[in-house]
Amino acid sequence: FFFFFFFSACAFPAVCVCVWLTVPCGVDFSVLCTRTFVARCQGLFVSNQWFQTILADAYSEAYVKQRGFEWLTSRCGSAEVKLKHGEPGARAWAGLVSSDTPSQSLADFVHALTADNVSTGDYLFDWNILRHCPSLLSDWSVSRFFAQDFLQLVPDDVALAHNTESFRDFWPSLFVGQGGASGSDLHVDAWCSNFWMVLLRGRKLWTLFDPDAEVRLYRSHPTGTFSINASVLDLTQPGRVALTAEAARRYPLAQGLTALQTELAAGEVLFVPAGWPHVVRNLPGEPTLAMSGNYLDASNFDCAVGALADKGIINLPARALAEFFNSSRFDKDAATLTGHEADSDMSWAQFKKRRLKK
Repeated sequence: FFFFFFFSACAFPAVCVCVWLTVPCGVDFSVLCTRTFVARCQGLFVSNQWFQTILADAYSEAYVKQRGFEWLTSRCGSAEVKLKHGEPGARAWAGLVSSDTPSQSLADFVHALTADNVSTGDYLFDWNILRHCPSLLSDWSVSRFFAQDFLQLVPDDVALAHNTESFRDFWPSLFVGQGGASGSDLHVDAWCSNFWMVLLRGRKLWTLFDPDAEVRLYRSHPTGTFSINASVLDLTQPGRVALTAEAARRYPLAQGLTALQTELAAGEVLFVPAGWPHVVRNLPGEPTLAMSGNYLDASNFDCAVGALADKGIINLPARALAEFFNSSRFDKDAATLTGHEADSDMSWAQFKKRRLKK
């Protein structure tokens, strides 16, 4: 079981380079996941054994092997799914619009993906597992890297009164798509959230841009969409971004952009820090199956709460969350796990029990 997101040292100036994970310089990794590791420099290479020991506890090779399409359909096959479809140039989140394919069962969708000679760009994207198929999480483990999620501390009186469970109970979510025919266009995850993904089947190509590149990518605030889309970007050469001639004329600031690029394989975990724009493609071969989550902890607290407050101008649940995290009811330092708790993976049940009382 290996994570080998390996980039040449200092290929991207604002990034700490690790064998296992890529973490922005300036992020205190100890508040992200453990109390014992801080990454603040360029060209940092971490001991393989250290990371293997930490992460393999939650997502071992055997653990991943048991969680494929048969596992998915045996637990969730009858659940209804509404699919997305990529549309180049669409001013929609991640370039995805509702598919013309009628709603169907998850089992039928998976069968179509795994049948020979069937090609579809339909994509099950960010599907709320807790709402649609909670049994999938009964034996799910939460890595200590991501178990600090402050959203889980939101008490029921806040969540139920203001519908903030739409944040607290939305993740993890499910992604299922055909290799070589689906993916998501350029986007950045909402409200300055951190993001993780565990890939269980297939391969994904991730292209990530430094947050400082947002202006050069022509991001439209406050919608979070981008004027540039992947159809005008040549991402075939790792680390370099080339534009079509027409795009170079329309988007002059984007010329000379660099990017991080990595291929995610089954059994590997990717962490994307808050604010990093990215493009994701499901690579040819086996259909992809992944679980992911967005979360808030000490590493992105100020940014995320500020973003929730801004979103709260037009969104009541976001405003309620921002008010809760800024209130005397919440203490960031007290909420941050320490000691044995910080160094231990959690069962799903333990993770969801992290709740403040009234």
